[in-house]
Amino acid sequence: MGGISASLQNEPMTLGSMGCNVVHPQTFSDLSPVFPAVGAGNSIALLPPHPAQVAIAPPDTSPAPHLGVTSSGSTGTPKLIWRSWSELLANTRTTGSAVSLKWGSPYRPETFAGCQVALQAWVNGTTAVSLSPQPAEAWAEIRRDAITALSCTPTYLYLLLLANELPGWAPAQITLGGEPLSAIQGGLFAKRFPGTRFTVTYASAEHGLLLKTSRTDGWFETSFLNEHQEWKIEDGELQLRVAEKWIPTRDRVERKGSLLRILGRADATANVAGQKYSLALVARAAEKCEGVVRARAGTDQNPITGEIVTLSLTLLPSLDERQQSEVLSQVQTSLRAQLPKGAWPRRWVVEQPGLGKNSKELL
Repeated sequence: MGGISASLQNEPMTLGSMGCNVVHPQTFSDLSPVFPAVGAGNSIALLPPHPAQVAIAPPDTSPAPHLGVTSSGSTGTPKLIWRSWSELLANTRTTGSAVSLKWGSPYRPETFAGCQVALQAWVNGTTAVSLSPQPAEAWAEIRRDAITALSCTPTYLYLLLLANELPGWAPAQITLGGEPLSAIQGGLFAKRFPGTRFTVTYASAEHGLLLKTSRTDGWFETSFLNEHQEWKIEDGELQLRVAEKWIPTRDRVERKGSLLRILGRADATANVAGQKYSLALVARAAEKCEGVVRARAGTDQNPITGEIVTLSLTLLPSLDERQQSEVLSQVQTSLRAQLPKGAWPRRWVVEQPGLGKNSKELL
């Protein structure tokens, strides 16, 4: 496991003038020679198989080894972000029951989330298995490899539960991240896995791990963020102090005392007749209604107002047609009571759940 493998030595970085190694991992197992190489002082970039659309930045100039991870691209062009080896290790656990877990995850191995799953397994000498995005195939992999811990988005876990191919499966650990967790999803997960330890995270390739909690209602304790980062909320958006500057995360948040909840992207807006409305707030208001599992607000072009707000809903699968109609009526009444008229959805779609781009949203 020590040193750089021949495959790394024979794959030089050709983007710009960077004199470091680059790896295009296909599965978590491809990271096995990468981690000891970085630990030995080498800086290595992890890129997808076709990195032409990735914004490349040179490695950090400090002497400490760095690992370049690729952002998901769900908020724009994917970027290569350099994280220090010590920072990556700080997010892993080497004591307690975590040391013996066999991890399964659909995250791509070149991303920050995927890298952290593989690193958690590597530091403890266990296994991380790359799971298929297709629920039936993922269940077969979970069964085959005797997976005891899962790291994924709430949407991915919800799709697994809908397939329900291993009703008796009870992992020791489930880590959720990559998208906001709705209260109704969290309740379903906690009920299905009453003996499982949950960890919900808010992290990004750009900023690392910012929030972590064992709560499953969508809220985080601000104490975790206080310990690791100087922060503030301005115009409903979370900002971080980095290198003496305030950096916007572009995430809209809601604060309630010592708790913080991520609502969605602050830069996702609808421009209706010259007025801008947050799509995250529209979706969050819909998700508060009973029977709504997830909501996604968007826009359509309109010749009169420029844009109109649209709303796609995923409802509890147990609802019949009459109950679905009742839920839609309740959601419409609730939104019209809470939102200004320009933010009222003008087109409604009830859809089956599915993984969207980068598994970050429901389609």
